[in-house]
Amino acid sequence: MPTDAERYNLLLQALATGIEDIRQAFEMAFGVVLPSAATLNEELERIARAIYEAADRPRPAPVIDDKPTTRTHFVYRIDIWTNDGKNILEHLAGVENLIVARAAYRIACERWPNARITLRQSARVVEDSRRGDVP
Repeated sequence: MPTDAERYNLLLQALATGIEDIRQAFEMAFGVVLPSAATLNEELERIARAIYEAADRPRPAPVIDDKPTTRTHFVYRIDIWTNDGKNILEHLAGVENLIVARAAYRIACERWPNARITLRQSARVVEDSRRGDVP
């Protein structure tokens, strides 16, 4: 059975190993080299002080891309299809809200009465102008 002194030494060894991992991670993250310390307490203090100093440094401004973001995925799609229904001729709209999607679908059907137009949610057809879904 280990003595209290042996347990204390094992604890110090484990803490020293953990502190070394923390030191290495900090040095890699911030690109600095911390000086070694003579004692475990001094080592902890140096690392804590360095972390606080790093937290107080001003952060670089985030890089902002001036290009507008183009969304390509929407809950609902409105498309015009070829007469055989195998290919999309034109994607008319991408919408998140079903009420807005149905309104846009109805307007598209009024604008192009002879076209095959679908309102889809992913692959599921919600309304199809060839099925007579337009009120």
